Amino acid sequence: MFTNKTVFILGAGASWHYGYPTGEELVKKVIKISQEVAGFFADSATRRNAYVPKFVAQKSASHSDQDLPAAWSAAQRECDALSKRLQHVNPPLIDYFLGQNRDLRDVGKLMIAWVILECAGIYSKNNANINRREALENSPRKIDRDESTMLDIAKYKDDWYRFVIYK
Repeated sequence: MFTNKTVFILGAGASWHYGYPTGEELVKKVIKISQEVAGFFADSATRRNAYVPKFVAQKSASHSDQDLPAAWSAAQRECDALSKRLQHVNPPLIDYFLGQNRDLRDVGKLMIAWVILECAGIYSKNNANINRREALENSPRKIDRDESTMLDIAKYKDDWYRFVIYK
């Protein structure tokens, strides 16, 4: 079918069928994961960890055991700031938000990557699109919410990309 090099330009929603969030849902998931990670970082500031993530280590001047509690606390404050500012602004897309909030760009990228990796893991584990169940769980209609518990998401054939590859 394709005799020339072809480029497809897809919207962000094209990945929804593979378990990834849409723009607005990504913002919600980044808020949630930022709060969880902030709690982990706060807890880590009070104990010695064998592994210190690069994101935290970069906040330590000397990487000594004495500086690490302050580095963990700084990382925790960044996660808290991202979560709170996102909740306050409630942007439809995180891209523009991070463009206007340069001080939160690094932590924002980390949280986006975290969300995407979790989504990829869930899709691989279920071999199905969890977004279908989540859409019903968040429906304003009680019948949809009740139906979500019985939904077999594996029966949906969301792998549209295979049709493009096949052609």
